Amino acid sequence: MTSGPRVSVVVPTRDRPEALDQCLGSLQASEHDSFEIIVVDQSTGDGASKVVARLADGRVRYLRQTGAGAARARNAGIDAARGAVIAFTDDDCTVPSRWLRQVEAACTGPRAAGMVLGALRAALADSYDRYTPSWAPPRVRLLRWAWQSAFAGEGATANMAACHEVCERLGGFDEQLGVGARFRSCEDNDFAERALRAGFTVLHDPRIEVLHWGARSRLDGGADRLRYDYSRGYGAMLGKHARSGDLLAVYRLGWLVATQLPLGAIDLVSAGGTYTLRRLGNNLRGAAQALRQPLDRRRRVFLPRPGE
Repeated sequence: MTSGPRVSVVVPTRDRPEALDQCLGSLQASEHDSFEIIVVDQSTGDGASKVVARLADGRVRYLRQTGAGAARARNAGIDAARGAVIAFTDDDCTVPSRWLRQVEAACTGPRAAGMVLGALRAALADSYDRYTPSWAPPRVRLLRWAWQSAFAGEGATANMAACHEVCERLGGFDEQLGVGARFRSCEDNDFAERALRAGFTVLHDPRIEVLHWGARSRLDGGADRLRYDYSRGYGAMLGKHARSGDLLAVYRLGWLVATQLPLGAIDLVSAGGTYTLRRLGNNLRGAAQALRQPLDRRRRVFLPRPGE
């Protein structure tokens, strides 16, 4: 890693130039004196490249990448990053001016963490026809042990940071997880799981906030598809770690079945609802598919199937 800015921000984008423009504008307004923005563009058009060109900001670097996959884009950003701290957000998010100062302090301060997960706040309130994914840790908490990840909630790559050393040691994100990949979620949870198992600490801090503008429609099924994608990705992640010899992951899969199956049955009998059972079914589907996906057990990273 050469000398350069202290913080690198990686922003994957695909065919959302208006959202990207808003995201980059918020990053440009950051109260930080040493940062770069790496836009990794997988768009089918040239809208994103025009946004970056129009900004004419030397702090913004543009990388073009063919294909799809948010994890692939983030890994390309990691490879290009020069900062000791690498922050991640999405093109449909905006950040407050203090965000970069907060993530750098969390990764380099007196209680420096290897990885930080902050709160993803919904910019638009949920309504009958709209749902905006969000997540926030209930309190500030420093995780030190792998077993803590089973009880620590989720996380969001749209508000995440890690030391460059952590990214290099882990080899980046699992490219078979996340938007655009075979398993369309949980690359953030998986990164945290692998960081803890590699001996790094993970900080949850709800005071570090990012706004998410990416609302999904409830009416066309988009919101439900997102939730089911998460369930399948979560099951695949647990299946992967179980295959790698992780007894905690085996326990967590069993716990899912033991707790969700009775709840699903109650929901079905009392209200005729199938959401809980469908979610559990997607958990188990992801875990089963993980058994057939090529795997590097040492690194705990899925490999592409032949021909991919």
